Amino acid sequence: MKLIYCVLGIIGLYGCASVGTPIATQNIPKIRKGVTTEAELVQMFGPPMDKSLSTNGKTVNTWMYSAAQAKGTSFIPFAGAFVGGSNMQLDKLQAVLGKDGRVEDYFFNKTHYDINYGGN
Repeated sequence: MKLIYCVLGIIGLYGCASVGTPIATQNIPKIRKGVTTEAELVQMFGPPMDKSLSTNGKTVNTWMYSAAQAKGTSFIPFAGAFVGGSNMQLDKLQAVLGKDGRVEDYFFNKTHYDINYGGN
């Protein structure tokens, strides 16, 4: 959630912003449970943004990409604060690796937010 607020703050200053590297969605179908290794994931998607260890000894690699762009109406003098807003995209890929370093499971979410100012 902090990431979303940070991106929104940057939009307010500059009009558009992105965090992370776009996720190569064409590679997601290439992930094979029990076959794909961590090294292959890094080759397909680059280094993960986060790597954590779960309580059951499994590694969870996370790739995230967030992009936001202010709507043109945000730049209308005076009225922009009431009729403006932004469009935001958040992509998240998580791969759960077993102790053998192979993918046990993975999840991909692509979310779009349409944020309006002034109660629209």
